[in-house]
Amino acid sequence: MDFPIIDLMSEKASEEWILEHFHPNGLRWPHCGAGWAEASECRRTRKSQLTVYRCRRCSGIYNLYSGTLFEARHLPPAQAVLLVRGVEPDDGDDVTSVDPGQCHPSAKR
Repeated sequence: MDFPIIDLMSEKASEEWILEHFHPNGLRWPHCGAGWAEASECRRTRKSQLTVYRCRRCSGIYNLYSGTLFEARHLPPAQAVLLVRGVEPDDGDDVTSVDPGQCHPSAKR
C-alpha cells in the first residue's frame, strides 16, 4: 500500500484516509450496524478530536476508530495513519516489524 505522507498530515485528510481504508462500506456502529444516517453527532473527543456519534437505534456511541485496532486509543488521526504506515514522528522508530495484534508501546500513552 502506498501512503502519500504529505497529503495525510492534515487531520481532515487523515480522517478521510482512515474512513476509506478501515471503513470501506462507511462508518457503522459495530454493535447494531447503524450508520451515519441513524446517528447524531454527540461530541468531540478531547485528545484525538474525533467526532463521537450516538446511535438513535441503540443509544450506543462510536467514532472513527470503532471496530479498528485504534479503538479506545486517543491518537490524533494523523498519528494513527503514520503508525499504520510504520513511522511515528516523535521518535522515528520503525514499527513495521511490530506484530499486528500488538500495539506499538508509544500508542499506549
